[in-house]
Amino acid sequence: MKMFKQATLVAAILLGLVLPQMQVDAQTAAEKPMAIVAINNYNDLSKDLVYLLDLVGPPGTAQLVELQGAGFAEMLDTTKPIGVIVQPDGILGYKLLAFLPTNNADQILQVLAGFGIIAESTPEGLTKIDAGGTPIYIKQGTGWAFVSNTKEALATPPADPVALLGGLDKQYDVAIQGNIDAIPEVFKQLMMSQIEVGMQQSIQQPLPNETEDAFEARRAIAQQGMKDVEKMINELESITVGFNIDQTRQSVYLDFGITAKEGSDTAKQFAYEDTTTQLAGFLTDSAAAQMNLSSSFDT
Repeated sequence: MKMFKQATLVAAILLGLVLPQMQVDAQTAAEKPMAIVAINNYNDLSKDLVYLLDLVGPPGTAQLVELQGAGFAEMLDTTKPIGVIVQPDGILGYKLLAFLPTNNADQILQVLAGFGIIAESTPEGLTKIDAGGTPIYIKQGTGWAFVSNTKEALATPPADPVALLGGLDKQYDVAIQGNIDAIPEVFKQLMMSQIEVGMQQSIQQPLPNETEDAFEARRAIAQQGMKDVEKMINELESITVGFNIDQTRQSVYLDFGITAKEGSDTAKQFAYEDTTTQLAGFLTDSAAAQMNLSSSFDT
């Protein structure tokens, strides 16, 4: 309870200090999404999954998945991707915009009705469903069905929503990108306050049978870790995770990319253009799995 009160007090103080400025910052951040989820078009994705399951799954698994997905595919334009965009909404809110390549939103709603999710019409001409107490709104457009947690996001849906994905749908089968620099500062401050409260709580006193030297070392590590986390949040621009199945190269890979703000210390540490390795002989195209990391260190 004490920890909860501390966290609440810190949050209240932070809100009082940063709220006026955040109203301006939120308007700027809204131009760039906080998060992007991109899913490749059904044709390519299903072929990749079947290829992978043929390699690693039990016999017949690929055919079963292909058969089950065929019914879902009938409701979609299988040549276009699926996407989700998350943007700030005011100071502490967010608005979600998902888009499905279909002209048959009603058909999808009929499927949902089979699971007890009943749709109703709104005065604005939208369709509303209840998702665990949260209203979700749907608007059928030309070639796309748009889904959001707010009515306002559907007032003027984009004519070309694929452009919002920034090409992630072409690079990967499934990708998630978090734009750290687009997160309103108030969110970052509140998150840091919660982390700091938890950290301080953990180093208030030694653990059972912990020596004084060990306690001081643990406290120093925790405090340095807190500084590192704060620096990372302030200096990172984006984090991207992408999964792809490449049949032509006969490979399955997971990309993890981090982009730092230009001119930051983190960006300087990420300068790999002149980095070389003397261990390249351990890499071979015939390996079932391999990982290679390279970095530069200040000496």
